[in-house]
Amino acid sequence: MAAQAMGVPPKYRALNRPMIRVYGWFKPVVGEMYEMLYQYDAAYLFDSSKFAKAFGFSGTPYSEGIRITAASYRKPA
Repeated sequence: MAAQAMGVPPKYRALNRPMIRVYGWFKPVVGEMYEMLYQYDAAYLFDSSKFAKAFGFSGTPYSEGIRITAASYRKPA
């Protein structure tokens, strides 16, 4: 969705756990991702209903957030 919003073809790579570990030796950001892989071992459930009720705030759908972010990158500096 992000690539589409930016008007470019998507580019991505999929790495398994051992490859993420090795790649992390050369790219520290990827090494940090390895430490957080446990978050993807099970469903990540988030319920913001109490927050929304208390503060009258609702979340932004991914598609809208991506569209807004892409538009902000296209604005002249």
